[in-house]
Amino acid sequence: MKRLFFIFFLFFSIKLFSQEVSLKELLTYPDKFDKKTIEIKGEVIGEPILGKEGSWINISDEGFSLGVFIGNKNFFKKITYWGSYKTKGDVIKLKGTFFKNCPLHFEQDFHLKDLKVVKNGFRKKEKISPFKVKLAMVSFIICLVAVLTYLIKAKYE
Repeated sequence: MKRLFFIFFLFFSIKLFSQEVSLKELLTYPDKFDKKTIEIKGEVIGEPILGKEGSWINISDEGFSLGVFIGNKNFFKKITYWGSYKTKGDVIKLKGTFFKNCPLHFEQDFHLKDLKVVKNGFRKKEKISPFKVKLAMVSFIICLVAVLTYLIKAKYE
């Protein structure tokens, strides 16, 4: 009975030590979470920055973004889409330690321990309005006429 109680207590205490926090709350109140193991969620944006000691990625959520330090490069295999103008990045859930002022990197960052893809990203379909297509065609014709007029005028003068 004591073993069962101990296992039950251990399971729930581990869950309590890593609480999920929004990026907004984390970056608004960094003192509250400094040097604590937490879980955060966000869209992977930009490109990875590869280094000797480890690599960096950036995540974004609700207009807030944070740099994430990754010591193990195997985590990159899990990420398929990186957010950009043409792509919606994977939404990932990260578990790790937040540092208001990291002793290794001398800036605010998050050291990754575990990564899970929550929602896959995708390529965005770019739609160009018919008005913009017509405007581009008219502008091209005007420029073409202007260049031809200049060349004809320059030849006969």
